[in-house]
Amino acid sequence: MKPILFCMILICSWAPNCGVGQQQTKETTRTPAQQDLSSGGSPFPAELPKPQKKPSGPTTIKLTHDGRTFVGQPLAWDGKQLAMLRLDGELRVIPLKDKENAKVVSPEFEPYFPSELKKRLKREFGDRYDVSATKNCVVVHPWGDSEYWADPFELMIQRFESYFEKHKVELKKSQFTFIVIVLRSRKDFDRYMHNEIKLHNGNVAGFYSRLSNRIVTYDPSGLVRKPSQKSWLLGSQTMFHESAHQLAFNRGLHNRYSPPPLWLSEGLAMMFETSGLNKKRLDALRKFYDQRKVSGQMTRLLSDDTLFQLEPELAYSLSWGMAHYLSKQNPESFFTYLKEDAARPNFHVVSPPQRLKAFAKHFGNDIDKIEQGMRRYYK
Repeated sequence: MKPILFCMILICSWAPNCGVGQQQTKETTRTPAQQDLSSGGSPFPAELPKPQKKPSGPTTIKLTHDGRTFVGQPLAWDGKQLAMLRLDGELRVIPLKDKENAKVVSPEFEPYFPSELKKRLKREFGDRYDVSATKNCVVVHPWGDSEYWADPFELMIQRFESYFEKHKVELKKSQFTFIVIVLRSRKDFDRYMHNEIKLHNGNVAGFYSRLSNRIVTYDPSGLVRKPSQKSWLLGSQTMFHESAHQLAFNRGLHNRYSPPPLWLSEGLAMMFETSGLNKKRLDALRKFYDQRKVSGQMTRLLSDDTLFQLEPELAYSLSWGMAHYLSKQNPESFFTYLKEDAARPNFHVVSPPQRLKAFAKHFGNDIDKIEQGMRRYYK
């Protein structure tokens, strides 16, 4: 059986034919955007300039490009392109050479309320889907009881919050209502991945996108559900994993605009896949220890994210092992490191030496000693 993969996806959402509206402006239907998958670094693909000029204050601006209206908060501008945060939480990069073309429409930035999000998502997904709202989420789902589709995500949030409250880690309040898309079938999910992000991978069961700020997954029961299957969301490691990503990027543990090392974001998300020890990840890590594949790889993960491309199973297993071990053995340093990484300046790319230095500040320079301690802990 092929492993089910979890996916945190970076989508370059700059597309001249994509409209961004506001309550006073008619918004066009979302269309597929250009995309890029990234293992870290800037939240823009390498070929796009990284904006450096920061607008002052959380204002809301309105501009037009190629006949389309864009409304949102300006994040940064490099003289050619503007990074804008939409009212629903999506990040877009829009060509803008003359800042005079952008007009301030409000001195504040106020994201959409859940009621407005519901209307827009209903328009986006049509009659085949219902949209339910909870305290923190708006969930697009197949027709059925909202308690079945939406409430589990509130329980996931409670579990996340309880963990950090236990460790006395203060979480920021989310700026946006969380958006979750549960498609009707695997076929619909594959079509969505193809149309929206140009991704083809039958092993991906769900993903969180830092740029759309959405979780997308599908109903694996094929719409034929027995009473015993009604708890599949609560038993879904995919949903706990992707929810952890969404929460971490919105509650101040990661920076959406200057993302963390991939081992840190994936390791943290895997810590929430189960309520106790993640036995599946433990067994996988022990297998790699037995195969003598772990030695030296910790330094590699700390330096850059290439191991996720070359040996993804090893990278994921070791990332979980590092996050779990450090959070158990040295929780104060781990959570301080996590929050300090999130506090980096927006649109800032960290070099391998800088990544190692940031880690060493909290855990010391002797990576081999930490690696040996991990081996004893897991064996």
